[in-house]
Amino acid sequence: MSAFFVLSKILHFLTTPIVWIFALALWGLLSRNQGKRRLRLWASVLLLYFFSNSFFYEEFARPYETELSIAADLESDYDVVMVLGGYSQYIEDYDQFDLFESSDRLFQGLRLYNMGKAKKILLVGGTGRLVDRDNRESTHAKDFLVQMGVHEEDILVEAESNNTHENAVRAMEILRTHDFQKSILVTSASHMPRSIACFNKLGLHPTPFSVDATAGPRRAQLDYLFIPNSNVLESWNALVHEWVGYAVYFIIGYV
Repeated sequence: MSAFFVLSKILHFLTTPIVWIFALALWGLLSRNQGKRRLRLWASVLLLYFFSNSFFYEEFARPYETELSIAADLESDYDVVMVLGGYSQYIEDYDQFDLFESSDRLFQGLRLYNMGKAKKILLVGGTGRLVDRDNRESTHAKDFLVQMGVHEEDILVEAESNNTHENAVRAMEILRTHDFQKSILVTSASHMPRSIACFNKLGLHPTPFSVDATAGPRRAQLDYLFIPNSNVLESWNALVHEWVGYAVYFIIGYV
């Protein structure tokens, strides 16, 4: 586990909107000056409203997310469809493969394989955790796909990478080992800009296939425009993470 990986986790925590809101509210409660206390508490309330408003979120997410892809537009001669991790966890005590909202990555990759768009599936991603390092996502995802009826020989696994840059580096090794020339890259719409940039930087240039978009068309609905939604807070966490991640990768030279 590299120092960069640990630092990225700390940076992710510090750039999470809910942490900003909590810190501002706590600062207000601890303020002795009544005026500053009131100002900081009101600021935390306004910040909470902003980061829980669906309309505000989608106005920021829509320009960044890569447009969703259409399977029918793809040719049917790809060597492999690569599915990036971050969509599941394995609960050992109950032997359950628990899927997250971003599990569309896995199912859309499976769909492309079943449609004959690609001959193989490459599951990319080890673990993004600081603890429980032996719990490798792609390994459990392979078992899940085999149980779903996919031929085991058609599934390749990369289970050592910890982040998006390592995803690209280790996937490249597998692509070259098997002499795969044409590949599809499947990941969430908000994750695609950083992901495809990492792969392109290495000269791979896979065909991007975006899924799991969080921003849709604008709607003239009361709840969408004005009513807070707790789920939007989690979406902001992921979006800010991608913004910061892309900026850091650009500075380092990964994209």
